[in-house]
Amino acid sequence: MEARPVHVSTLPPFTNMRARCVKCGARYEIRVHFDRGCREVIGGEHFHRICNCGHRWVEETREAPTSSP
Repeated sequence: MEARPVHVSTLPPFTNMRARCVKCGARYEIRVHFDRGCREVIGGEHFHRICNCGHRWVEETREAPTSSP
């Protein structure tokens, strides 16, 4: 079953140098992919983080949260 897309305003804020994988605890070698729109997120630009352990998460493009739609 495919997950329902979330609105970009509900994503956690971008964490630039403070990124940490919640699965393995890594703070380095985490890839960041900029995305304008995909099946996982609706409503705007966002980042996909991919850790070497395989864990993935999505963040908003801003460092501070925005208000919900």
